[in-house]
Amino acid sequence: MAVYLDTRVEDSSSASTKTHAAWHRDHPILAVSVFEKDTSQGAIRLFSDDGTALQGELPRKESLQVTFLSWHPTLPLLAMGWESGEVCVWNHLSKTLHEPQTQHKRAVSRLQWSDGGSRIISIDSVGTCIGWKVDAGRGSLGTVFYHELRDSLTDITFRHRYSKGNTEIGRLARAAVEGDEEALNLFSDWQKLKEDENAREVHMSDSHDFYVGSTTGVIYFVSENGSCGDVLQMDGGVARLVHYAAKDMLVAITDTLVLAQFAIAEDGSLTEQSRVKLSGHGARVSVIWVGEGLIAVIAVLGMSKGYIRVWDLSRREAKLHAGLKTLATLLKTDGNESLMIKSVKCNCKGNKDVFPLDSDRFRLMGVQVPHFYLLGKDVIDCLELKRSKSASSLVEKVPGSKHVFRLPMRDFVGLEDCDSSVREAIMTFSFFLTLGDMDEAFKAIKAITNQAVWENMAKMCVQTKRLDVAKICLGKMGHARGAWALRQAEDEPEIEARAAILALQLGMIQEAEDLLEACGRYDLLIKLFEDSNQWERAIQVAQTHDRIRLRATYHNYAQHLEASGDIEKAIQMYEKSETHLFEVPRMLFDEPQALEQYMRNSRNKDMLKWWAQYMESIGEMEAALQFYEASEDYLSLLRVHCYFNNVEKACEIANETGDRAACFHLARYLENQDNIPEAVHFFSRAKAYSNAIRVCKENQMDEQLFNLALLANQKETLEAARYFEQRQGALEKAVTLYQKGGWSTKAAELALQSGDLGALQQAAQELGPNADPNLVKTTAERLAAVGKQDQAVLLLSASGQNERALELCLQSNVIITEELAETLSQNLSKSDKTKSSRILEKIAECCMKQENYHLAAKKFTQSGNKVQAMKALLKSGDTSKIIFFAGVSRQAEIYVLAANYLQSLDWRQNPDIMKHIVTYYTKARAYDLLSGFYESCAQVEIEEYQNYEKALGALNEAQNCLMQSGENPPKKLARLRAQMENVRRYVATQRLYTDSPSEAIAQCQELIQLNPEPAVRRGDIFAFMVQHYVNNKDFSAARACLEDMQATIPNVNISQFLDGEVLRAVYGSSTNPREMQKFSLLAKQSMRNGLNGFERDGHDSSGDEVEEDVSAVDGGI
Repeated sequence: MAVYLDTRVEDSSSASTKTHAAWHRDHPILAVSVFEKDTSQGAIRLFSDDGTALQGELPRKESLQVTFLSWHPTLPLLAMGWESGEVCVWNHLSKTLHEPQTQHKRAVSRLQWSDGGSRIISIDSVGTCIGWKVDAGRGSLGTVFYHELRDSLTDITFRHRYSKGNTEIGRLARAAVEGDEEALNLFSDWQKLKEDENAREVHMSDSHDFYVGSTTGVIYFVSENGSCGDVLQMDGGVARLVHYAAKDMLVAITDTLVLAQFAIAEDGSLTEQSRVKLSGHGARVSVIWVGEGLIAVIAVLGMSKGYIRVWDLSRREAKLHAGLKTLATLLKTDGNESLMIKSVKCNCKGNKDVFPLDSDRFRLMGVQVPHFYLLGKDVIDCLELKRSKSASSLVEKVPGSKHVFRLPMRDFVGLEDCDSSVREAIMTFSFFLTLGDMDEAFKAIKAITNQAVWENMAKMCVQTKRLDVAKICLGKMGHARGAWALRQAEDEPEIEARAAILALQLGMIQEAEDLLEACGRYDLLIKLFEDSNQWERAIQVAQTHDRIRLRATYHNYAQHLEASGDIEKAIQMYEKSETHLFEVPRMLFDEPQALEQYMRNSRNKDMLKWWAQYMESIGEMEAALQFYEASEDYLSLLRVHCYFNNVEKACEIANETGDRAACFHLARYLENQDNIPEAVHFFSRAKAYSNAIRVCKENQMDEQLFNLALLANQKETLEAARYFEQRQGALEKAVTLYQKGGWSTKAAELALQSGDLGALQQAAQELGPNADPNLVKTTAERLAAVGKQDQAVLLLSASGQNERALELCLQSNVIITEELAETLSQNLSKSDKTKSSRILEKIAECCMKQENYHLAAKKFTQSGNKVQAMKALLKSGDTSKIIFFAGVSRQAEIYVLAANYLQSLDWRQNPDIMKHIVTYYTKARAYDLLSGFYESCAQVEIEEYQNYEKALGALNEAQNCLMQSGENPPKKLARLRAQMENVRRYVATQRLYTDSPSEAIAQCQELIQLNPEPAVRRGDIFAFMVQHYVNNKDFSAARACLEDMQATIPNVNISQFLDGEVLRAVYGSSTNPREMQKFSLLAKQSMRNGLNGFERDGHDSSGDEVEEDVSAVDGGI
């Protein structure tokens, strides 16, 4: 028997309300959510099993309460939901809080962990369901799925899955007796289960499938991947859902206390198995498993006898405060009438206040048509409600009550005292109007004749935007103007705009403003403000939202001010609307003094010009000149001066201002006065060149005519050119003007006729591809004859005669520059590719003759002849461009040419060049050439470095390349193999020397007898042997070996094979003077050339002298 001991939980804050509590299943931790009244904060506190508070900063929220607490099944992770929809997880081990971003917009109503704790589900009262993935290490959450189910969700249960290997043996036995074949098979192997039959270790996989219940009775099934679907519709709202894991069944309890049991299919669908009605009140139902297949339902019961019990809670144990009381003794009831207490509340202070009422808000107490009844603390709340837009009528206090007020319903504003028939008709009308059944709605009100009712309904249509109903209401009211305005408003696209027009007809100005502002029809809003004489607001709206109508608004305001007699302010508005040029003179025309004063104060040139014209029209010429000058109307100013024959003043004004219209007017005036030079001058200032040229022709002013023709347009220039063509001795001017006018062929013809070389050169530059070929040819020949071959080439090229231009280049050795080459090749025909290629190759050949190899390579490339382009680059010697061109060309012949060229360079010192040679021969598949290159590499290793091992490797590569070659000549291959064999024997001899020097020396003597050259130099073999003797201090044998070397290899240069130190050691051991002299000379030569520091590029000139000395010594010996 369990014994329970009560433990008081110590809480430091006394002014806090405890809202929720949750124990952890495995850890001794109690979580309690509180709401602190003094700070208006919601918080969570943690306590141990002995009631002491645990350390840790848990979250606090201003003016928010915790709505649900849930512990992780195994870990100390606490999930909490808040009124604001936030979901947080507190990690008690690391003392950290994780607050993921959530889509909940309302209070979280439930949090449910999966059996393994790897997933948690959160729901709220508006149908939002979110699945979270849990990181157990950090306690963080990540959204897996998100659903908006549109129903108020009430409960969640996961679909638990048990392992078959741990099924309870007793249940298996009962199932086997009942005929379950699978249970019988499992029971027959019961010895394979655990030895303890009473143990019920449950092994559940962490299933993520779950069910969600809603207040509408819909049960949703959400799978592990987040897919959701409704699987069942129950008769009442779902109060609780529990899963019977042993038989994989779902138990659902509705708010009417109907318990139903469903079998679950693999896809999550449900099949009803049983249904039973429970007794009790379903408002608060609690369900818990109390055993295998045994469920307990706890309901709140209410007695209907009217008994009241009051308990004293101030002591350790609750004690009945007074005897049992019943309302039956206090209330007079019939014998059959029952008394059921709905709610009973009391407090410790003994007063009548049940809960505190905020002073800054109303609370709805009830509704009784046609009023809302509101509870407020004092009259100030009523006044605040009156000022708010939410109340469209006066809020009045209920008679006989201090804190209760009533507010008319929207449909009954102005009809608070209507009779019951009207009230019922309006309610029925509103009901069917909401449903959209217009026929039934109008049937309900068709008998009403009260104009106030129809007007009120029309105003209601403004708020509901039911303009179709508003038409009928206006008809019943007899409101013809409103009906006409509503019909005119049908063209407006926004329904808010049409509703605003209706509101204006009904006198609802504020509602009209709100509607127009809501739909963004600021044009109509401005019109409304204008018509209601709210000009400042109209201007403000135009400035802020509709600047395109700002000027029109200013203009309308100015007209209003003018009609009101406020002339000064009207002028300001006309100026802002930029219509003052016409409107202000019109407005002030009957007041000349005011108009003149306004003009004198004005700085607008158009206004001053208008006033000057007005002064001129009434004969006030001095004033007109003054205002013409102020408005900078120089044409009118000069016209008046010419009228009064003030020519000097007119010329001065024209020269100072340079106004073209004024200069033209003055030039016409001077022409009529026969002042021809000044007329031509001012025609030029006015850029009226045709008139100036006409006057010059008429008066034979050739010099001025020529200068003006150069400034005139094409037509006047060509006319002047024809004029000079007919004039004797003026062909040069005609050529210039024809060229200026764009008639180049005519200019060239005249230049040829005149024989003017300068003019001919100038004309030749303008001849284009459309010029007469004969004219171009003649001009080019003439230029070539006078030594201007380069210009002749350019002329022929520009006219498209490229072949003739190239012939002239070759004949006259004209240097082809980059620009000339581009000119010769830019006009080639794309259709005739053969001709284009031929011309490009001619350009390239000409460049080759002029040793311009880079340009030649470029033109060969453009013609498609890449091989010739490579040959041109090879002649240029530009290695970088050769390597680049070979890489981009990708032709075998070009690869071979590039590789052959690179072999001529110092590839021994540059590994990159050697790499390019091998790469190019390989890409060109020229394996025979590559074989030869590897032989050269081997020869270099032998002659310069005496490195026979590397030479053997190079010869091996040469053999491989030769074998890959298609020809594969036997003689060459045999020769190569013989060389490889000799080198291999010598390398083997060198390696043998380390282990057996005498045997290695013997093999060297055999090699000398075989004469392995050119693969192995005998001098290297002799030097190897001499080095051996010197190392062994056998100097006589070394001298004998040197004598054999001289006898075997005629004219041998010993210093190429042995260094001075070895020779010094050899001759130093001799006692023969002649031998000492001979070896001394050889040592000096070796010291000079040195084997280690020997110049490998060539033969040292000093070596010849030493060899002669040695020969002389030999002759003496």
